[in-house]
Amino acid sequence: MKLIFLLIFVFSMSLVMGFEDTIVCVHGFMRKGGNMSAITRSFQKEGCMVVNWTYPSRQKTIEEHAEDLVKDLQFIAQGKPISFVTHSMGGLIVRCALNHPDCPEDAKRGKAVLIAPPNGGSSLARYLHQYAFIRRVLGDKSGKQLMTAEDFDHLGDFPEQMPVLVIAGTMGFNPFISGKNDGKVTVAETRLSTLYTHETVCAGHCWISHCPTTLQKAKHFMLGIPHRPKCRCPSCRKQSQRRGR
Repeated sequence: MKLIFLLIFVFSMSLVMGFEDTIVCVHGFMRKGGNMSAITRSFQKEGCMVVNWTYPSRQKTIEEHAEDLVKDLQFIAQGKPISFVTHSMGGLIVRCALNHPDCPEDAKRGKAVLIAPPNGGSSLARYLHQYAFIRRVLGDKSGKQLMTAEDFDHLGDFPEQMPVLVIAGTMGFNPFISGKNDGKVTVAETRLSTLYTHETVCAGHCWISHCPTTLQKAKHFMLGIPHRPKCRCPSCRKQSQRRGR
């Protein structure tokens, strides 16, 4: 019910104020809308109409969440491009939604920023699948998909005309993951098989959506806003200190 009122508000405000950019934020697995709050506020300050789309991540499959998103996109669509900023599994949901037969064309004309997406699956999630307790916690819907999929190619590709930016985190220290990672997803697992732009930030999976460098890269890609010279968040300060040695 809250989402319905939010969508009605977005629709009304966009008609009255004439926002040019509509951005839909989609959080990740076992997260809430608060995980995308920094991104939401950041783009709102730039004059964008932002919808912070939330969903009960454990209760449905990725495909079912994508179908729910498509229904809301049909309401949001007003003949202008719709862009997306996602975190983790949110990127998979958007990718699936864009390949849904009922997805509005407006959603295929915007841009997409995928933050720490497990496009190539998650080796950590597959490792954890062996433990019954973890299986119970993550559930038998989208959680099971994350724990068993080698990749997510079956979800389809992003539209050829859609510019896509993938931002991967590198500040991970997980002994069960090999290669650069954010603690949950490796840099290699974030990559797509289709054309896209790839960036990295020194941040972990849980807080990468709040990292100022992530926000700067996302706004630069979406709106062309130049990067600030230096990010002062703890993870980026550590990265700068290592570079200075």
